[in-house]
Amino acid sequence: MVPDKITPSLAARLDQASMAEVVDIVVELQPAVEPVATAQARSRAAKISAAKDAFSHAVSPVEEVIHNVGGEITGRAWINQTVRARVPIEGVGQLSDLDKVASLDTAHPLHTDHG
Repeated sequence: MVPDKITPSLAARLDQASMAEVVDIVVELQPAVEPVATAQARSRAAKISAAKDAFSHAVSPVEEVIHNVGGEITGRAWINQTVRARVPIEGVGQLSDLDKVASLDTAHPLHTDHG
């Protein structure tokens, strides 16, 4: 397990959980780097398409590990390079060991601003 990749929020959740529990997590991937010359030569639509394709390629082995540890994918967000998943506690360490993973955090509910 790579502790530096686990946020304090998730570390606290893991400390309180039993090994039989399943946790909702957000897996953030390392950012993809596109050569500047290539990025400047593309249209906005082409850049978006390339970013989606790069994310799909990068996330595939991460999703495979999630499935292999008995987890399930509950969401994907190419725009911020994250995957939301439910995984058994014992699978969190395997995910943190992956080079493509930048961080692991607890899933936080989104709230809208009223005003």
